Amino acid sequence: HLDTSTISVHGQYQSSTPPADPEEESAVPHVTYGHSKARRPDLKQVMLSLVATSDGMVPFLGRVSSGNRSDPPELRFTIRQLVDVLPSPAESILIADCKAFCAGTLALFERHGLQYLTLMPRGLNVWDEAHAAGAALAAKGPLPILKSKRIEGEEVHWRGASVTLTYEQELDEQELADLDRSRGGAQQTSSRERTAADS
Repeated sequence: HLDTSTISVHGQYQSSTPPADPEEESAVPHVTYGHSKARRPDLKQVMLSLVATSDGMVPFLGRVSSGNRSDPPELRFTIRQLVDVLPSPAESILIADCKAFCAGTLALFERHGLQYLTLMPRGLNVWDEAHAAGAALAAKGPLPILKSKRIEGEEVHWRGASVTLTYEQELDEQELADLDRSRGGAQQTSSRERTAADS
């Protein structure tokens, strides 16, 4: 599982300055105002990105970055680091929320042959198409059971189905730069068939 969060701090941190290059592993985080996930816009913050395993949510990769850094470039930074430490990246499935569903991050997943599961943001023009396709499948009867687990003596089932959609989005300058940092050349567009899970 790959995610980011913000950590609010008290104090002025007047000597804190932005790093020359936030993509450097040794970049010192800038304590500053940013989009507060704790709903505390009055406080300065830093961002935490973290990767944890599925078997016990053991954290094994992460870093603290500047408080005004946006999620997509930080996720791409973490993905590049992850590819370097995993023995077989293509054998792992990365799970991330809808912040991972952007052209640059999806292109990076594909560049490294990574399997991923993410949410499609509702604001995308293909969301309605995906929702309608999922509803049509559900109308035919119960969706297939994807996973079952006994929780407190009760059997719990997760159901879902996949629909194939085509999604295309131009990469912006930051996304192209992030791809250049990765192995191989940058692509101008990310146009692939996407599989969206409706559960």
